[in-house]
Amino acid sequence: MIMLFAFLLDQIQLLGCKVYQTARKLARTWEGLWEEMRALFLYVMVESWDKFLIRIATRRQLGDTS
Repeated sequence: MIMLFAFLLDQIQLLGCKVYQTARKLARTWEGLWEEMRALFLYVMVESWDKFLIRIATRRQLGDTS
């Protein structure tokens, strides 16, 4: 059931969230996006889901690949 919820949330974000779409596009693959999200989630505290995705998207846009 949790996997179904995760898939549904992912699809909603893909259709309606410009920040998520940008982060996904810049990550190039689904696996790349999820790997970045997992790593960032483990080591950085963020205030909101939007700020979490913005951090991924802006880091990529600035050319920081670390």
